[in-house]
Amino acid sequence: MADDVRRVDAPGWRPAVEAALAEGHRWFDWLGAVDEIGRSDAIRVVVRLAPDPDAEGVRVEALVPRDAGTLPSLGDLAPGATWHEREVRDFFGVDFDGGDNRPLLLREGAVGHPLRRDAV
Repeated sequence: MADDVRRVDAPGWRPAVEAALAEGHRWFDWLGAVDEIGRSDAIRVVVRLAPDPDAEGVRVEALVPRDAGTLPSLGDLAPGATWHEREVRDFFGVDFDGGDNRPLLLREGAVGHPLRRDAV
């Protein structure tokens, strides 16, 4: 099973997800991030959507700067995305405009983002 991968810039993030939803990929699977250190000075944020849990889907990927990474929130499009966005913010430091950016798993005031490769 191979997903359709759509790489976009930060301004194209939300429109690409809206397009995938309009195409019938209404099942929110997951949203996560990968530290691209060593390949680029960016954090790759990925969301996967599909028509249903067992179907091939769409992965939308965006690279954001590691020092000021921000993407539009998807929480109003896929309510399950909010938890994942908060996790990505805690662990990678990417903010989601219009989303809930309170800490989810780290304590309030925690310093650093533990899944960034420069943090270990």
